[in-house]
Amino acid sequence: MGEDLTVALKRELLEIDVMFDELQRAVGMDMRDELLALFFPTMHECLAGLRLAIPADDWAAMLAFAHKLKGASGQLGAAQISAFSRTIEQAARAQVQNEAAQAFAELDALCLALEQHLAQMPG
Repeated sequence: MGEDLTVALKRELLEIDVMFDELQRAVGMDMRDELLALFFPTMHECLAGLRLAIPADDWAAMLAFAHKLKGASGQLGAAQISAFSRTIEQAARAQVQNEAAQAFAELDALCLALEQHLAQMPG
């Protein structure tokens, strides 16, 4: 990973917390559990799809799954997950498999760390 996974995770958690705080101020409710319940199934679907599409050079599937994850992570405030997804989208458009694979390795590690961390937090 371009930066230590622990540092990347802390940065991502901070961005997500900012988004949750802004949302709570806007709607007057804590929507954390609801948003995470929607995000994680989408994340799993997209990671599984990318895991198959990248080594198969399935550019259309790569583009679709990366785009879907970019949108879902953007709504959550997960800026780094969104950025890795955008990199995979761009690599799929350019049909550059090694760039997509490298971004996916970083994306996958960050998503796993994020999910493990959030699962340990009191809800």
